[in-house]
Parts: sequence; structure tokens; C-alpha cells
Amino acid sequence: MGRIKSASEEFVRLNPPPECNISRVNYIKSCNGLVCFAETYYDVIHLLNPSTERFKRIPTPNIQAPCGVYLDFGFDDITNDYKLLRSVFDDVSDDVFKAEVYSANADSWKQIQASEILLSSHIFPNSVLYMERFQKLIPPREVLRLHRLNISRLRLIRKSDVLDFEGSSAVILSDGSVHSVWVLEDVCGVFTWNKKFNLEYNSTIVWVISYLGDGQFVAQNYDLEYISYDYKKKVAKKFLPAADITDYNSVVKYTESLVPLNGFK
Repeated sequence: MGRIKSASEEFVRLNPPPECNISRVNYIKSCNGLVCFAETYYDVIHLLNPSTERFKRIPTPNIQAPCGVYLDFGFDDITNDYKLLRSVFDDVSDDVFKAEVYSANADSWKQIQASEILLSSHIFPNSVLYMERFQKLIPPREVLRLHRLNISRLRLIRKSDVLDFEGSSAVILSDGSVHSVWVLEDVCGVFTWNKKFNLEYNSTIVWVISYLGDGQFVAQNYDLEYISYDYKKKVAKKFLPAADITDYNSVVKYTESLVPLNGFK
């Protein structure tokens, strides 16, 4: 496991918390210098500050995951609190799932009202949460928007895949040959997607994963290899891991900080 210094693209080893079973980790997310590690079923979760090497294990969630589970980690600037959203499938055939939110300030989980199956979730600036859901009726995929993470209901806005672009929520749309970047803008309380530009180096890009800043996107090519694409320079190149790292399966944006949390060891 490593982290990359964007200026020189140098990989630096990132050591997970000593209590964390890295072979079972299948979720990694970074926010404000904290890194979240979640193991299978997202019931064993650790938060780590790599800069200070301090960490804590999150209390065990209340809801069991008999079928499937999704997780996201972010910061709620309204309540000045780090939060985790965990949505759990009870029975896919009945389209039933439950959801709960962990508050770092309270150091506890609280179940929230939810009634749709989620495919993924994304927490972004301004305490806004976007989640993709599955629906048997058309349209098959839509996005749920939870405005302000401290409320307890989910509200639908529209279909999209969402990422954080220069402090704004954005989507990458594709017609099969051209990828375009659209940004969500709030005009007098009305949210609309507005096109900003095309990603012009498309011969190798099949899926855009995230935006690292300074013009660099993380994407995957046809061989499912991770590549860095600089939309300003229109240059794409593969990520080259450190010599002793033979494989990697995720890339997340990370910013160094000294952020502490109550309960850090």
C-alpha cells in the first residue's frame, strides 16, 4: 500500500493501523487527511491519520449485513463532524435495505430512514451526500441527494455518477467516444448540471474514477490499469507503483494534515 506525492509522483508507503487486517480491506477513502479502512461487510472500520500515525477503531455497526453493504466517509461542515454512511441490503429480491450514520463526535451509530437500494454513495463539500440507487422501473439508475448530513431522510434529484472537482460536485458523461465533465450548480435553490469541457484524450480512457486536483484525473484503461490524465496538458500515463508494490486495486485522493479525533491511539 502506498500514497503518491503529486508534485513528483513519488510513491510513499502507507502503513495501515496495526489492528487492521489489510488482506480483508475492500474499502479505502480519504477526507481531510484522515483515511478510512473498512474490512469485508464494512463492520470492522478504522480511521487513520498517516501524518501522525494515530488511529482508532470505529464502534461495531448496529445493522448486520446478510446480503450486501455500501459505505462512504466524509466531513459534515454544518456540525463540524466526520461521518460514515453505511447502507445494508436485507433482501435484494424485496428491494429492502437499511441505513445508519456514524458520528465521530458522538462516537456512535444512528439508524436513518431509507427505502431504496443503493449502488454507491459519495460525500462532497457543503455536507452534501449523493447516492446512486437501483430501481426496477425506468430510469434504472438515479442519484439520491441528502442535503446536510445531519438530517434523517434521503431525497431524489437525478441520475448521474458523481465526483469532487475543484470543490464542486461533478459528473463524467460519455457517449461511447467522448467523455465530458459536467458540474452541479445551485442557482437560487435549483440544481442543474452544466457542461464544462470534454476530456480530449479518450483513446485509452474507459472509466474516470476521481479528480486529484491540478488538472489530474484518475481513470482506467481497457486493461483496467490505473492511469493519470492531465486534462490541461492532454497527457495520459500509467501509475507506476513503488518497486516493492506488485499490485494495487484502488486510488484515492489524499491531503496531509494533523487532524485528530477523540479516541485516537
